[in-house]
Amino acid sequence: MHNCFRRRNLEFFGLIGLGVRSKLFESLCSAKGRFSQKRQILNRRNELCNGLILFVIILNSFGFSCDQSKQDEQNVHVQIILTDQNSPSKDRVIEELLTLQRSLIIPIQHPIPNQYIQDGFLFIPMNPEYLNNLLEQKDGCIVGAYLEEILVGYILLTDISEFKELYREASIGSIETTMDMQKLESLLMPSSIGYIEQIGVTTSHSRKGIGSLLINTCKKLKPGGLVADVFIDPMKNEASLHFFSHKGFQEFGILYQNPRADFPYAHRTQVFFWNLMPPTELHSFVKIP
Repeated sequence: MHNCFRRRNLEFFGLIGLGVRSKLFESLCSAKGRFSQKRQILNRRNELCNGLILFVIILNSFGFSCDQSKQDEQNVHVQIILTDQNSPSKDRVIEELLTLQRSLIIPIQHPIPNQYIQDGFLFIPMNPEYLNNLLEQKDGCIVGAYLEEILVGYILLTDISEFKELYREASIGSIETTMDMQKLESLLMPSSIGYIEQIGVTTSHSRKGIGSLLINTCKKLKPGGLVADVFIDPMKNEASLHFFSHKGFQEFGILYQNPRADFPYAHRTQVFFWNLMPPTELHSFVKIP
């Protein structure tokens, strides 16, 4: 259909071209020796050419709009549903999240397979008790993306206190940045700031705009700012680093975490801030990994 449409366009423009040339030839012949009429003919030719150029521009613009519409159509049937501690479907949603999560968890391995580099991955599994605690004690919310009533992506969003606990106690971890800790604590004080504990999208639906829908929802829920962190050691999650960098998040510092029962490896993550301070000012506090 597309090739047929293009072929008809070529034929259409060809006929227009023949008509224009014929008209101009007849006019020029009849107007020979008359300078004023020749000027009118030249002006008319320029008008016709400009009209054709404008017509082509409009067609190209229409084609771009169609391409954009096709991209947007991928998300037409995706429904964003929020689940908190008071949601009657909480237990079911938690189980759905854990099922999706298990499909994304990979073992520590070197080198990491290319498919995980491109699509992203998870390391640390969770359990229902942990998720319930986040929902009940950390003002947590599961931002779920559903396609035909099937969970295809989620963000586990909590208040900022969950992030602070990762570096406040030396036995748990620390944060590497050139910013003074007192200033950092003051910066992360507002309750309107949220922490993205985890984001996951099924591999079969990755790169279809679902992650963007989830992030945009979180930005509306937490307009005061967002904090996220991505694994860089022992394995570097290139896909997630690229994702946050292209969604308006700015690199801030490096979070170091000690080994723990559910993940017996020391690890580092790249911390990202969104809407917490001007990027030019934030840049001076970045810690190079």
